[in-house]
Amino acid sequence: MKKVVATCLGAAVGLTVALAAWAEARSEKDAPRVASVLQLMEGISKSNMSRLQSVVGRGAPTSEEAWAGVAQSGALLNELSFLIVEAGRVRDEVWTDAAGSLRAASAELVTAADAKNFDAVKTAIGKLGAACKTCHDVHKK
Repeated sequence: MKKVVATCLGAAVGLTVALAAWAEARSEKDAPRVASVLQLMEGISKSNMSRLQSVVGRGAPTSEEAWAGVAQSGALLNELSFLIVEAGRVRDEVWTDAAGSLRAASAELVTAADAKNFDAVKTAIGKLGAACKTCHDVHKK
């Protein structure tokens, strides 16, 4: 009988800890965000898209550091694709679809940069621009 009580008590403690962790994570997720869409675009999108456009203009990166920079820009744009749909920022289906396109193209860019495939990098950058344009045509006036 003591073994059953101990097992039940252990399960109850484990469940309590798990629920507390879930509640804390949930409250952090639901916490108000202070960054506006404009701040995210200025701070993440604009600088990283400029960096990528200059890469296309200069030609294929010639150093490990330069390839890592391309991958970093892609990774940050990928994170942006998640941020712009969080915390009530989604305005409509155009917004959601464009964020999905941004997510896919930026992931493609990171893969291409990791493989040092400049043609694939250029293709992915074109897709990034198209994703941005889709949303901007509707929402940036």
